[in-house]
Amino acid sequence: MKLSSFLHPIRAITNYRRYKFFTSKEFPKLMEKDPKRALEIMWKVQTRTDIDWDNPQTLNEKNVWLEAMSDTSLWTEYSDKYLVRKHIKELGLERILNKCYGVWDNANDIDFSILPDSFVMKCNHDCASTKIITDKSQIDEDSIRAFYREKLSRKYGYETCEPHYTKIKPRVMAEELIENTELKLSPTSLVDYKFFCCDGIPQCCMVCYNRSGLRSTFDLYELNPWKKMEEVGSGYNLGNNYIPEPAHLKEMIEIAHILSKDFPFVRIDLYNTNGRIYFGELTFTPHGAIQDCFTEKMQYVLGSRITLPKSYKDIQ
Repeated sequence: MKLSSFLHPIRAITNYRRYKFFTSKEFPKLMEKDPKRALEIMWKVQTRTDIDWDNPQTLNEKNVWLEAMSDTSLWTEYSDKYLVRKHIKELGLERILNKCYGVWDNANDIDFSILPDSFVMKCNHDCASTKIITDKSQIDEDSIRAFYREKLSRKYGYETCEPHYTKIKPRVMAEELIENTELKLSPTSLVDYKFFCCDGIPQCCMVCYNRSGLRSTFDLYELNPWKKMEEVGSGYNLGNNYIPEPAHLKEMIEIAHILSKDFPFVRIDLYNTNGRIYFGELTFTPHGAIQDCFTEKMQYVLGSRITLPKSYKDIQ
């Protein structure tokens, strides 16, 4: 019997123990005390390999390296869906912001009387907390407040090992409802254009559509020319849908460049509907920094386009 075969049960037990720790109450404490070690465990659990801190090569490796070894204080500010609006304005891009009707630290303080008949509500610090309100007269205000009380009580980022999210002050906000009038693939969702940017240069675009709860369809496109990518992971570019090149692609690419130019890697999410471009969010660690949307070859290609800064840990 090969030694590797003999050790396989041992590896399985070790990984199970790591997984149990990763999901335990002790893991958030480790994230606060030693985020690098927490990320190291997360990587091992997710990939069954050891991360190479000294010589990261792939997109995922460099993304996790940036989480652990660089100053991510701006990540926290710009991942905050409310605070990032100030940054967008300072860059002269106020035109891509949709209207914000209100923001509240406490869900009990939500004032529905100041909101229009239709709007969108969401938290500033997490995902999957969006509520689309098309007719205010039909809502249960107490139920919505209860929903957001629960969301605001939970700090996002611990379960996914994304330390910069844990530092965001939770709020709930109400914004303008943007409806898709140009490209209707689903009656319940906009088409979301997500630009992966390395060293300030947009590399490709993930198109997200047909949203239903936590389920969506994801296709990846090259930018010049606009066409479906070949080097994608399983579960992507499924079906025969072809999303045509958006009308304002050139402007969207330029906006993505402006928003990403100060970071080694970030994903810029935009919408393009009603003849306008709208800002979505900045995402520094897509899929918790362990992305399966690209093949191994593409992981190395994108990784080679990211210039890592001098380790923040070395500067301290």
